[in-house]
Amino acid sequence: MPALRYNGADMHLFADRRTPAASTWLRLALSAVLLGAFAIRLHALTRQDIWWDEARNIDVALRPLLQIATAPELDIQPPFYYWLLHGWSLLFGIAAGQPPALLAFFARLLSVFAGVTGVALLSVLGRRVGGVTAGLLATAIGALSPFWLAESQETRMYALGFALLTAAAVLFLDQLAPTRCAASIVQPAVALVCLVFERGAADSL
Repeated sequence: MPALRYNGADMHLFADRRTPAASTWLRLALSAVLLGAFAIRLHALTRQDIWWDEARNIDVALRPLLQIATAPELDIQPPFYYWLLHGWSLLFGIAAGQPPALLAFFARLLSVFAGVTGVALLSVLGRRVGGVTAGLLATAIGALSPFWLAESQETRMYALGFALLTAAAVLFLDQLAPTRCAASIVQPAVALVCLVFERGAADSL
């Protein structure tokens, strides 16, 4: 098994020795888990009424783009999530005055996609750290986690923050490969900057 030296220690890279049949079954299993993650996040998406945090986020996101960064409701929060929710609202035609169930469904749908993206990235991170089986197990845990399921069904920034943090971890591990050049560290750096800009420095660290 190949190894690379990092900070004086050996880091083993898990070699992919799967047969074509095993690879097919693993892809099918991963696809099934991701479809299941998407389905359970869509299930009863509008069962809970829009609550205060969500109402504030939707209200801020529906304002003109240039007014979002200076909205007093943001307090110490960066505007990245609200800008993204603003663009999402334009894409799906979300507007003030629409039925609450419609507002809730399309506004929360952004968190649904962010949550499923985070689950998919867990598969990649698990494979980098512990091999194929670990990747599939991490995906299943992420898909079924009650905490992340709840956060993926609310119009808040936590599901997006988890996806960005997982992406930064994956990209960072990629930089440890011996074929990577030093300049490629910009990729995890960009993901971390997006995370800080989305959640704030204190929350991200």
